[in-house]
Amino acid sequence: MADSSHDKLHEPAPGAAPGGLWSTLFDGPGRTVPKGARIFQPGDLSESLFFVQRGLVKLSTILPSGDEITFRVYPANEIFGEFCFCWPVQRYWATALESSDVVEVTAGQAIESMVRHPELVGPLVSALSERIASAYDELQTISTSIVVVRLAAKLLTLPTAESSNGHWVELGRRFTHEELAQILGVRRETLTRAMSRLKELGLVEHTAGNPTRMHRAGLQGFLLANSTLRMTRV
Repeated sequence: MADSSHDKLHEPAPGAAPGGLWSTLFDGPGRTVPKGARIFQPGDLSESLFFVQRGLVKLSTILPSGDEITFRVYPANEIFGEFCFCWPVQRYWATALESSDVVEVTAGQAIESMVRHPELVGPLVSALSERIASAYDELQTISTSIVVVRLAAKLLTLPTAESSNGHWVELGRRFTHEELAQILGVRRETLTRAMSRLKELGLVEHTAGNPTRMHRAGLQGFLLANSTLRMTRV
């Protein structure tokens, strides 16, 4: 089973609670999970929160193509399984990347502990909020990557000036970022990020007040490379 290039080791959040504070919440006995063993998988009841005392645990999903995408890696002193507060069953896989010691408490027990120890609420909310922010950042990155490909394809369809310089061609008129954003159906800020990425790749050139110049062969090669990459994942 192939592991996606999106995999990324996540470092502990700066505001994460120290192990000593989490031990107040996770005060039960731990268990050792061998390397490669599943802690939970899709379809299992989602009723517990987990704490990594030692080791490394990943949360992942498997695409229809068979590729595995790792969402997050939890080192020692981090918690996982927070979906127990909103989902009745698990949707993802939690797997030990190395021999790990894990402590488990039910969602009900966790809530009772926070009622008795309100000092736990702030660190828990902070840790979970950081994960939401991290997920949004990742979605923005993925969204921008998709728009870059769409923009490259659209530029190749726009009318160009009759004169050209080698592989470089100039659009027949000056399109503003607002106009291109409307053509693609995205926000102007998203379009600007995508255009900046094409500039970084050396595929387009643009100066204020002048039509955009594009490297036609380069854009065609960029689209071909992205098309090939998608096909290898199907």
